[in-house]
Amino acid sequence: MKFIDRPLPLPSEAYDRALERMTGRLRRLPGLTGLYRLGSIKDPGISDIDLLAVFEDHYATRFDPRRHLTRTDRYLFAHRLFGLCERDFQCLMSRPSFFCLTPLFGPAPLEARPGNGAGDEIRTQVALEYLIGLWISFAMQKKMATIKLRSLFLQTNAALIDLEALKKKGSELYILAKQVRPWRKSWFENPDRMALAEWIVVLFEALDREMRSLLHDYPFYHQSGGRYRLSGNVTVLSGRRIGYICRTRGPFRSFPAPGSKRIYNALNRLNSYTFHFPVKDVRIVPPLHEKLLMEHRARAHNRTHLPHFAPLVSPLSLTPY
Repeated sequence: MKFIDRPLPLPSEAYDRALERMTGRLRRLPGLTGLYRLGSIKDPGISDIDLLAVFEDHYATRFDPRRHLTRTDRYLFAHRLFGLCERDFQCLMSRPSFFCLTPLFGPAPLEARPGNGAGDEIRTQVALEYLIGLWISFAMQKKMATIKLRSLFLQTNAALIDLEALKKKGSELYILAKQVRPWRKSWFENPDRMALAEWIVVLFEALDREMRSLLHDYPFYHQSGGRYRLSGNVTVLSGRRIGYICRTRGPFRSFPAPGSKRIYNALNRLNSYTFHFPVKDVRIVPPLHEKLLMEHRARAHNRTHLPHFAPLVSPLSLTPY
């Protein structure tokens, strides 16, 4: 097992400076109506900075906020900033979510107050979406015998919230995932890499078992269709079977563990993954259907108006074949 994407030791002041610089750049955009930080910085050097920018509905910009960042700032803003137009932001805030938004500019967001049980349905669906995304990510890393360590630290910690939403606080996976917190705290103190690798193997196995149980007990909703494409090499098939298979394309059957994220991504394209789990028609649950329509609209809006901002929507963008 090889570790890539290793966390870098950085002081909390580096986060403050990076956030101040990014906030200054964004506030120069004339269509900006709000800027919010998601989450908090709990472990400097491991935590990243997540920002959500909100714009006027008809405002369009090709401004790329991560372009020309310093190496340190690019590390802290590990992925594209989130961006939504006002209409989609209000829709997002009208339903429950796991996002904790701290206003940096603009009005404080209102707390969602859904009725008629819609809150529980949406929380369950969102938790499943993120856990399925984690399952897919870990399956790829297991196949490649390569661990994206910083990403694993961040995603595993976030998964605790999803497991709590699904009432799995006492599960084997929850107990194992909670051990990520001392690993995060001790990473820069030269921890036992062998023990860390052993914990990761057990964690991956527990996640696989838990996902088979969750997807049996909780329905996952999406638009109708038996076969979906998630990305160029990930397919989802709807059915009673729960699990996944991986095939390596081309003349290769195995290759050395990659030593960087760029090589990892290139080699992983030679693999194709097929995930099997039941998918029910989202139209039978109106709040979830409305959520899916909003996410389709937000993705389409950002493609034309905010191409360098990611919409704050489900990590699972499944397209029926």
